[in-house]
Amino acid sequence: MGAFYSHLVFRPPVPASYTHEDFPITWIETKQNTFFPCTFIEQTNAYFTLLFSHGNGEDLGNAVSYLNHLCSVLKVNALAYDYTGYGLATGKPSEEACYANVEAAYLHLVNERNIPPERIIVFGRSLGSAPSIHIAWLKPVRGLILVSPLSSCIRVVRPRLHMTLPFDMFVNIHKISLVRCPVLIVHGCRDQVVPFSNGLDLYKRCRLAVDPLWITDGGHNNLELHHREVMIERYQRFLDYIEKRPFGTDQDQQRHSPWKRLWRKKQQAIKSEDSHAFMEHNVGSTAAERRKLGKAELFASDEEHGSKRYFGIRRRKNSRTI
Repeated sequence: MGAFYSHLVFRPPVPASYTHEDFPITWIETKQNTFFPCTFIEQTNAYFTLLFSHGNGEDLGNAVSYLNHLCSVLKVNALAYDYTGYGLATGKPSEEACYANVEAAYLHLVNERNIPPERIIVFGRSLGSAPSIHIAWLKPVRGLILVSPLSSCIRVVRPRLHMTLPFDMFVNIHKISLVRCPVLIVHGCRDQVVPFSNGLDLYKRCRLAVDPLWITDGGHNNLELHHREVMIERYQRFLDYIEKRPFGTDQDQQRHSPWKRLWRKKQQAIKSEDSHAFMEHNVGSTAAERRKLGKAELFASDEEHGSKRYFGIRRRKNSRTI
């Protein structure tokens, strides 16, 4: 079941859209002992560096031309890479291999290119949203940009599914609430490949979401073609926002989160053999503690909170306006 399912999920272009001579390539080894290519796009006096994960059905060669334009406009560097089994990369694609790829790419930026985490912005498109969310949850980064993200593979074909099946892959909807950096989500409302509800569900569960960019007439493969100026303008605003935000603020908030306070109280109660009293005391306060985390709540009124509607929903209570 797993091998057949993986065959349906991963669609690497055959043959590869590039060769070794098309642009500079660096080879990186993963913890699974496979090798994959990456390329580094450098801009003069750039402060931030994008860790770019491309979508399905494309490889490194398809992403380079777009990244060159994006880097020149935003004045940022970028590291783009191929997944295992894509392009010139060796091995067979899998969910674990994608995570191993992005982890190795992150370590390459930090250890080999000496780029500190506070200057790394993770950028994922479509399938690339999965490794991007994974590394933003696993490692410290400055920000996360998701374009046409999927909440999980099964939810792409069954958008109204409200449970996670055992064989589901790339279950981003469970990880996104653990990401501790600002998150910008861009999604087309007429997306026929990854339904708009996927991006909306992720936005609802973001701990530190900024105002999303919902493109009314945007599809899946035409966003950069027809809406590039709007998207780049929002990217620039996001970069300006996180540059002013002190790095480490979000990690400090996570360290003192209500969930961890409850956990510490529970451990203390257990040690004092008073766990039943603890549970009775905290049953009524659990919901209030959860609300402090900003879990997918809708506003009671637009006038009271000064918010605006996004296609039938209201802005999240903890959404940052940029």
